[in-house]
Amino acid sequence: MSSKIILLLLIIPLSLTAQEEKRDLSIGNDRYENGDFTSAQNHYKSSLDKDPSMLEANFNLGNALFRQEDYAGATKQFEQAAKLSKTEAERAQAYHNLGNSFLKSAEQQAKVGQMQELNPLLEKSIESYKNALRNNPSDDESRYNLALAQKLLKQQEQQEQNQEQQKDKNKDQEKKDDKEENKDQENEEKEDQKNKDENQEKNQENKDQNQEDQSEQPMPEPKDEISKEDAQRLLDAMKNEEEQTQDKLKNNKFQKVDVIIEKDW
Repeated sequence: MSSKIILLLLIIPLSLTAQEEKRDLSIGNDRYENGDFTSAQNHYKSSLDKDPSMLEANFNLGNALFRQEDYAGATKQFEQAAKLSKTEAERAQAYHNLGNSFLKSAEQQAKVGQMQELNPLLEKSIESYKNALRNNPSDDESRYNLALAQKLLKQQEQQEQNQEQQKDKNKDQEKKDDKEENKDQENEEKEDQKNKDENQEKNQENKDQNQEDQSEQPMPEPKDEISKEDAQRLLDAMKNEEEQTQDKLKNNKFQKVDVIIEKDW
């Protein structure tokens, strides 16, 4: 996120009769001007240890933390500076830098994927720039950064709206897909059941047909042929019976009756 950020450094000249507690403030300002922000931070903190209500030390400590990208720490110091400010000019500068801290915090959160933090930070940034303009309506830097923060917030809100719409669209598509899938599964189950019923019916028909074929199949006829041995035994039995009959006839003086046995083999 590129932006024009105007950071205001509040440096109040020290008189020759400055008190001892302002010595660290003076050294901190020198280190800040030389770009040694860590050393400047330490001296500002040392100054605040002696006098926590010192406006200059709170304000410039916020600047040193801002330069080291500690935007949360800078925000705390600029909020304190706004409370300690006695003039509109001082208050406008504190709110301007407070807006910058919120804006850069939003950019920092976006880089690490904490998108849910963007809107609250951008809203706080916008309110801070508005407060700066209330105290100094001619502050063009605050006006520019206000327009930038409002634009970024609008873009973020539009993006979230698009994401929600896409999410709803995806849900609707998932429901539609689930419905189609359930319908296909239902049709498949019906088709499987139909095939199963047809197979059962076909098997039953085949079973009935087999039973019908078996019932219509002619029973095997008994054979009327006998073996030669059985035939011989039968002839011998008949001959023996004939001889016995003739003997009876002789004894009873009955007329002889010839018995003719025809062979059928």
